[in-house]
Amino acid sequence: MEVWRDELYHNELFHYGIKGQKWGIRRFQNKDGTLTFLGKRRLAKEIKRRSDSQLESRRNTAFPDDLYKEQYKNVNSVKDDLYNRYLKDSEEKKAVDNANNELNKCMEEIAALTSKMDRGDFKYEEDFELPLFDKMDDLIGKSIKADADYGKKVMDVYEDHKKELFQARMKDLELDPKYYQVFEKYFNKETKGLKTPIRYL
Repeated sequence: MEVWRDELYHNELFHYGIKGQKWGIRRFQNKDGTLTFLGKRRLAKEIKRRSDSQLESRRNTAFPDDLYKEQYKNVNSVKDDLYNRYLKDSEEKKAVDNANNELNKCMEEIAALTSKMDRGDFKYEEDFELPLFDKMDDLIGKSIKADADYGKKVMDVYEDHKKELFQARMKDLELDPKYYQVFEKYFNKETKGLKTPIRYL
């Protein structure tokens, strides 16, 4: 009897539906194409899955820098564009370069002096050396301040162009741009409390 029943029904398709679901009403999408609460929650899980997958693949490769550039190609492209437009010729960038150049010259001078002393070509003179080390300390302080100012400038530029960066990240993850608000909400929630969230794109 059981065999006969299997033969009778093996061509038929049965659909029992989803508990609580009504005809013509979708769980994840409204009629106008917008996502329901469940749809947004499902999309957030998909964003996390794709992001985690990319991160895991970078960890497991022998060439993480190359893979980073490939997987984040659209974000990197936007960042390069922002750098060329707002950061490359900024006063903050010039201050960093100048401070680092002065510090490097001072350190080279100290290294040359130390080398002479090691060879016995130069006798240690406190009156000459101490001001040189004081100068190096001042230049280190200037370099640190210049780096901090430039870092703030970078974050201000990224914050002003956050939407471009987010959209580029969505493109890298092959997500539909019409779901931008869901992505933004997910990303802001994931990076809540971080002072430099754009870094984690």
